[in-house]
This record gives sequence, C-alpha cells and structure tokens, in this order.
Amino acid sequence: MRSLDKLLDFHQLYHPGKEDAIIDSCRVRLARNLERSPFVFRMEVAQRRELLLRTSEAVVAQLPSDYVLLTRDNTSEEERLFLEELNLVPEKFFDPDSSRGIILGNNPVSILVNEEDHIRIQALASGEALHKLYQMAYQIDEMLEKALGEIAYRDSFGYLTACTTNIGTGLRASLMLHLPGLSITQQMQKLVNACRTLGFAIRGPHGEGSDLSGNLYQVSNQKTLGLTEEGIIAGVERIAKKMCRFEYDCRQQLIASMREVMLDKVHRALGIIHNARLIGIPEASGLLSIIRLGFSWKMLTGKPELPITELIDNIKPAHLAKIYQKEVIGDKNEQDRDILRADYLRKSLSTVEVAPLN
Repeated sequence: MRSLDKLLDFHQLYHPGKEDAIIDSCRVRLARNLERSPFVFRMEVAQRRELLLRTSEAVVAQLPSDYVLLTRDNTSEEERLFLEELNLVPEKFFDPDSSRGIILGNNPVSILVNEEDHIRIQALASGEALHKLYQMAYQIDEMLEKALGEIAYRDSFGYLTACTTNIGTGLRASLMLHLPGLSITQQMQKLVNACRTLGFAIRGPHGEGSDLSGNLYQVSNQKTLGLTEEGIIAGVERIAKKMCRFEYDCRQQLIASMREVMLDKVHRALGIIHNARLIGIPEASGLLSIIRLGFSWKMLTGKPELPITELIDNIKPAHLAKIYQKEVIGDKNEQDRDILRADYLRKSLSTVEVAPLN
C-alpha cells in the first residue's frame, strides 16, 4: 500500500482535541510569502513549480519521512475529492499545470503551496485545541523560514500576504460549531451580524458561500493586523464560548416550549434514516444534525457505529467510493451514491432507537 493510501485510510488526519458537545473541530492557518518572489497570482507556471519543489524538498528533509507532496500528477480524481471533503484543500485546488500541491503526513499539520499565498501552513483537530495547533504550526513555520530564506515581513505591517485581510500575523483561527438550536429559532443572522461588528466571521463548514446543511458553522477572526497570535486565538475562543452559551439557551427554550414538536422532529429523522432507500447529502446532513440533537436531549438510545461528526464526512461522494470500493464519482452516478448513502446510514444507526417516553 503506497503512502497516500495509508494516510487516507486513517481518515482522521488531525490531533484529537478536548471533546465538546457543540465544538466539532478547530483549525489554525498561517499565510506566508517569500521576500524576493512575486505573489502567486503574478508568478509564471515555471516559478510556481520551482517554489513547489523547493518547499517540498525542505519539508521532506526536515520532517518525518511519511510526509508526501500531492499534486494533480500523482493523485486520482477520487483522492483529490477526498482531500476536499476532509477540508484539507479548497475546492478546485489542484490546477492542470500541477504547480499547486499539498504536503501531507500522518500529522495534524499540512502545507498548501501556491494557493493564494506562497505557503499556507494549516493544522486541524477534532474538538478544541487551538493553542496546541498553533504551537505545531509555528514550529513548521520556523523550519520553513530557515530552509527557504527570508519571509516577506515588515515591522510596520507584519507578514505581507496576497489578501490585505491577512496582513499582520497571517493567522486565521477557527472553530466549527454545531448550532441547530440557533438555526431552528432563526437567531443565526442576528449572531452573524453581531460577530461581524466585533471582528469575527461566521461561515459554512468549507468557508464563505459553502452549504450550511447539518447546522455546522465556522467562526473565525477577521482581523490579523495589530493583534498578537495569542490575542487572536483567545478572541476566537471567547466568541465561540458565547455562541455555545446562546446555543444551550436556545436548546433549553426549544425543549421547554416545543417538546412535542422536537420529539416529532427527532423521531421522524430516525425513521427516515432507518427506512430510506435513497438519500442526498443535504437531507442526510440535516437528519444527522437533528439526531445528534436528539441524543443531547436523551430522546434516543443506543450508539451509532461512529460519532455523528464522522458519519457526516463518510456520506460524502469520495468517502462513499472508498468505503464501498465502487466508482460513484461524477454526475451520472448521483443515484448510485444516494443508494449507498442510505444503505450506509441504515447500517451505521441500526442500533439507535427511540427512548421510552416518560
């Protein structure tokens, strides 16, 4: 089995953080550019390829040997989609020129080369572990700076980046939150507006404009200039804790004032999962969100085969293709994917039942 197969088989390519009922996962990302090179959008293909080679050689020389460089040339369509579904690369990251790549190992830290910036160091964790992830990403940052030469930095601005919103620390810290209570009570837009005024952004799980099905929301800092890395992380944690408190309040209001309605939602969601023969991603993600909420209210008994957060990953196309070892990528295979998705969820939640009513 080649290195990439082993990496993808682990499925969870990140460090386990502190478990939380609402916080799903966290990420830190450092944007860096080299001093004497034009920004990526001004570089020729040959320049981007040369930077990709230099960076990968530096990483492989300094880090454990399980790190590999993945480009369009050495990955299949299914593998590239798998990386997108894990949120390790943005959509359509792998360009036809193979001048972009991700350096990946069995480690929380991965490195994107030639995306918007020359280098983006990122680290992911399940649960809450922003401080730990930042320390790990910073170690890679120091190593790359020594290996590649001067990083674009000015005392008056901080790190120089292709997008002005990243100038300063170049740090983006984010937490992924499960917020069905706020969604059902239609409080999310108020929260989005309030967070924006405080310098924080709330987006879908794959960034701006991404699908919000499953009631998953990503909260991150909007400001990087004039702040310290520690201050950014503390700020994101602080706003996330406030959002968690709001979510708990909404859940308590729902169960107090609409118990029968919520029981119906949870029971219907489980009934559909147990009986559906075809199911699409948006519907499945929404049902899994309600089932997860039902567990928090002790409306359900039993235990899913995997945590709900992993099931939400596993119902995506490339994950289904890997689980069932079938070719189901592409528009023409949509019905086949819907059939496999329904089958997978029936089996994964087969032991989950409605709890006896008090």
